Amino acid sequence: MESNGVVWMHSRGHLIRFDPSLPFVAQPLVRAQITSVQQAASNHYRFNPGTELPPLPYSDNSLLIRFAAVASPFGLPLSFEVIA
Repeated sequence: MESNGVVWMHSRGHLIRFDPSLPFVAQPLVRAQITSVQQAASNHYRFNPGTELPPLPYSDNSLLIRFAAVASPFGLPLSFEVIA
């Protein structure tokens, strides 16, 4: 640490410098909107589920969630499909 508050840290193969006097530049948020949820065991679909899903039965422990990054800073809207 330097006397002016600058901190140097070691990372994989390079140094990282943190200077608290520099202004913080906020990164744009990637916002995603859930477009549908499929419960794999019961094959039940929920389109545009809103902000909350009702409690799911234990047997539906696998979901297929589709969402779109509607406010992507990367240009055209991005679409994703995630299976977990």
